[in-house]
Amino acid sequence: MLLIRSFGDVMTALRERLTTAIARTGEYRGGLPPVTGELRTGLGARELADASGDFTEFPTASPTGRTETIRAAPESTYVPGRDLSGTMDVSDIRSRISGDPESLTDPALGEICRLQGYDRTPLLTDAQGVDSVVAAGGREFFRGVTDPRFAEEFKSGPYFPGRASWGIASGNGTYVTTAREVAQGYADGDPAGVIRMALRPDARITHYDALAGEHADWVSRMSDEYEQLEAMGKTPGVAARLQELDDQWWINEDIGRFAASRGYDAYDTGRGYPGGGDRHWVVLNRSALVVER
Repeated sequence: MLLIRSFGDVMTALRERLTTAIARTGEYRGGLPPVTGELRTGLGARELADASGDFTEFPTASPTGRTETIRAAPESTYVPGRDLSGTMDVSDIRSRISGDPESLTDPALGEICRLQGYDRTPLLTDAQGVDSVVAAGGREFFRGVTDPRFAEEFKSGPYFPGRASWGIASGNGTYVTTAREVAQGYADGDPAGVIRMALRPDARITHYDALAGEHADWVSRMSDEYEQLEAMGKTPGVAARLQELDDQWWINEDIGRFAASRGYDAYDTGRGYPGGGDRHWVVLNRSALVVER
């Protein structure tokens, strides 16, 4: 049976989970890294700061004077996403969803990102190269990991589709921060665990609020179709479509998977740690990043 909830119920659940968002400790490579020291004391059970903008999607056009770093990149470095809805093998992807609440990875997201080409490695450059991308309109991010080898894996190893910590409702993916000092805390103060990067100016990005609205529209359309099909005779065709809708629901219930399947490279959660002065983003397309070696 398809467990479709109303948009109001979904949004209420999301708000409740956000107000008690506590990242688990330990080595965390995909979702939020461990919170240590002063950052942990600021988390508690407080609602995360929300400073969402009034935009629905960031501009995707690159500014003039594009950087030499971007121009020099091979055409295959950045793989733009596309809308995969209606083309994915939803039965296969649903079968990859892990039921283990302690799992740190999301194989279903990993398969979507593989289909998109998001699992390709980022463009590696020096500090000046990242500076030039930021100057051209790219967004500067930092990520802290508790083991430096995870930093190397992020730069050149297999793609790690992260699963957000329990209570984090802003979707699965790779969480990054706009503040170096916050990433430094994630890395337990070890500079070798801090990754500096920039998102390409031409990346397709959006805001969590806009994404949630897009998701709500999809839920409404799917719910209407499901109800219409249930009222019809249970022919093999109807049964097959109901099963497909059921699979789609479980895949897209996570907003990170939803964003990846719609071709977004990254999105702004609109939130950060209280008093931290940062913003958390979720990056889905690793090929859209220019990373400092």
